[in-house]
Amino acid sequence: MIPLDKLSYSRLDTFHTCPRAFWYAYVDGDRGGDNVYSYMGTIVHEVVEGLVSGTVNRDDAKQRFLDALDDVEVLGFEWASDKSKDGYREDILHFIEHFDPSYYTSEPHIEETFDVTIGGYPFHGFIDCWFETADTIIIEDFKTSSKYSKSDLEAHSMQLAVYAKALEQTAKEKNKKIVLRFNMLKYYTDGKKIVERCGCDVIGDPEPGFVYVDYNEALSGRLEQWVIETMHKIESIDPSLYYRWPKSKSPMKDFFCKKICSHYPRCSGIAG
Repeated sequence: MIPLDKLSYSRLDTFHTCPRAFWYAYVDGDRGGDNVYSYMGTIVHEVVEGLVSGTVNRDDAKQRFLDALDDVEVLGFEWASDKSKDGYREDILHFIEHFDPSYYTSEPHIEETFDVTIGGYPFHGFIDCWFETADTIIIEDFKTSSKYSKSDLEAHSMQLAVYAKALEQTAKEKNKKIVLRFNMLKYYTDGKKIVERCGCDVIGDPEPGFVYVDYNEALSGRLEQWVIETMHKIESIDPSLYYRWPKSKSPMKDFFCKKICSHYPRCSGIAG
């Protein structure tokens, strides 16, 4: 049996990305190590959370980010390319320089824990940020990744839907609607579309790269179905037989496997 005491969106998403990676991490207990994107993602989250909460000023945020970029070299993490590294640096620096605290209209809740039951399964997790307006609860997740395609957005919306479930009762008690959004940190909003910050001429302070997801009964229902169907698939595979958990990528060719997944050495045969 797969332990269910700490079920989370990220666990189920890992299974959909690669069942073998799920087996390594959550059955075999090998969480693997960091890569440049996971390491920098953690640092950027800390920086942004500090800016949003008001505990970090702009100059300190910038210096923390630049120091982390230097640490990447010391730690031996590799970027996909020099262009990728330079673009990441320019994008995040531009975000920090143009950060506008006025988008957060009340004291924000940062990295708040939650426990909620979805589809009969217990979930535990953390919400990057949520805050209130007069009639809404806004739930925001910070993303350092590239912007989502339409199909990717549909899949990743399950993450925000989990958070909405966690705050559903609070919203009902306060008679407020729930608004969900991703803050795509490497992008800004240019009219109706989001555009990468790197290499673009921006006049004034641009609107952040918010991508909104409607929270309604349809999304809530899709979340329940997604959780139940995913867990049924997981529970149908014998956890003692690792080869029954298929590799959904080609370890020797796929970018995700070679640059992102910490289990690449095992899958590719380079290690154990």
